[in-house]
Amino acid sequence: MPKVLMSFEQVRIRSVIHVVGVVILLGVFTSGVKGQSQYLNSFIYSQDFGSTYLGKASASNFEADSITNQFGTYGSSFSSFSIRNSFSQYGSAFSQYSAYNAFATSPPILYNSLGTAQAYLTKNLFLFPRIDPDVLINYLNNLGSPPIPSNAILMSGDYSYSFEGSVITLGVDKVTNYRTLGSVSGTLAVQIWATQSVYSSGTLNGFKIAEKSIGTLNGGFNISNILEVTALLQPPDGNYNLVFVLAEWNGSAYPTVHFGNFTQRQTFGVTVIGPSITANPTSSTVNVGDPVSLSVSANGSTELKYQWFLGATPIFGANNPTYTIDSANESDAGDYSAEVANSAGSATSNVAVLTVNVVDTRSILSNLSVRTSLTSGQNLVVGAVVQGGSKNILMRAGGPALNQFSLSGMPDPKMDLFGSDQVLKAANDDWNSALGNSFTTVGAYSFEIGSKDSALVQQLDGPFTVRVGGNGDGGTVLVEAYDLSGESSPRLVNVSARNKVGTGSDILIAGFVIKGTIPMRVLIRAVGPTLADFGLTDVLADPKVEVFNSSNSKIFENDNWSSSLTSTFSEAGAFLLPSGSKDAALVAEIPPGAYTVQASGADGGVGEAIIEIYELK
Repeated sequence: MPKVLMSFEQVRIRSVIHVVGVVILLGVFTSGVKGQSQYLNSFIYSQDFGSTYLGKASASNFEADSITNQFGTYGSSFSSFSIRNSFSQYGSAFSQYSAYNAFATSPPILYNSLGTAQAYLTKNLFLFPRIDPDVLINYLNNLGSPPIPSNAILMSGDYSYSFEGSVITLGVDKVTNYRTLGSVSGTLAVQIWATQSVYSSGTLNGFKIAEKSIGTLNGGFNISNILEVTALLQPPDGNYNLVFVLAEWNGSAYPTVHFGNFTQRQTFGVTVIGPSITANPTSSTVNVGDPVSLSVSANGSTELKYQWFLGATPIFGANNPTYTIDSANESDAGDYSAEVANSAGSATSNVAVLTVNVVDTRSILSNLSVRTSLTSGQNLVVGAVVQGGSKNILMRAGGPALNQFSLSGMPDPKMDLFGSDQVLKAANDDWNSALGNSFTTVGAYSFEIGSKDSALVQQLDGPFTVRVGGNGDGGTVLVEAYDLSGESSPRLVNVSARNKVGTGSDILIAGFVIKGTIPMRVLIRAVGPTLADFGLTDVLADPKVEVFNSSNSKIFENDNWSSSLTSTFSEAGAFLLPSGSKDAALVAEIPPGAYTVQASGADGGVGEAIIEIYELK
């Protein structure tokens, strides 16, 4: 039985719907075989891990990458990378990555030369946009096929059908008999068949719903503008692929000599009702990295097809009632809607606005502290910076409370807090026990009720300074700044303290806590000799800085700073150090945790020094 595939020219399909037995023509749209030309020379990739290359949609049977080259890697029925190998994961009827699995959820995708996805290559009728692999291969084979055989009878141009009640009209532009002059064909007939899947070759398995004889045709002649009306033979209720067939009587039957598949499927035996939206997607606000799920519900008869849009742009592959984003990015923000369609029409949902907040995931300096010894009448000046806005900071000056740690605490510390304008913003002598809950919130050690320790809470923005002194005798004092909110913005970014550095327990000690999950890059300095440039006397001639973790293990140290850090000082906003000075400085990337910084004389010397800790970006 000779079978010649139809030339892949433009096909005009009249789309129809049944409404209480009446057929309504919805107009004309371009589809069918000529429409496949957009996929010529497309590149095919799988959706499995690694996006495997599966060849090129080339009409050449000799090109190495062509899926029509039966001896090539991508066209062979034996290659594991070929969609034409029914035993490979890309050609099997069972693999989710196969073009030939009618239920595949991740079939291959066609991409153009710019890398833009064009369509799924699949037998799955529920994915859109799609092209049937047999239709594509037939198209490519025709483009690269030899001249028309001399014994062929072929259709060309457009073919179409339309219904009106129980009558069907079949049309085809031209039928040509390429046989020798003087020969006569058998009686020719045009037919419409309803099949479950796209027909490519072999026996037509389905239901013949229309047939009309168009007579015989002499060799070398053609019949043009064929339009035949006949009775519609209703198939069983269902949704079908339709095939336009040219058949020739051979004395006992009408074998197929030429055919073409219609792109749009047809439903029989049911009244088609257009879709209506029953539940719209809802607007939502998420953070970067959060999952997003948008859903739409609709009613309507026959198969409903879904297409999600971001603004006016369709989202490739978003063809289900629910659209999911595993991890939202800033670019995902916008107006989302869904279009639901069937053969009777379409409906569009309301717009759902997706807002994606950018969350600062950096770790923070949740606590900064300085410990030193003060003599009677001596003051400790501690500076810090809140960056990015204002926030509540808990400030404490512990004196008596240090006695529980075997230190000789200052008996009665007092604290004055100044803003960046050096205007007094707050002061405290003896702490108020109402602040006890704040201590618990930040994990600070407790003060005894009625003790002479000092504490206050103040909303701060930008640089601020705390001056701590004593009412009476001197002793050890611990000055602390706690971030009460724990949020990454605004944030504490810097602490510094200046005092006379002694020996033994009288060295200058600072502490900081990094809270979060991501390591933080910090600049730590102990400045002594350079303070003389600011008019200070009796400076620490050769400071060294040491950093200890919560286990009291030394993890970093520096004696004399490296000039390679000059640009880092500028980045942090720290004053520059003269080249070759004996000041100490280091940069380290430190994981979250609690740390202690000690500034002391490298040679055992004493004198004024400033210790600084800066967060770096």
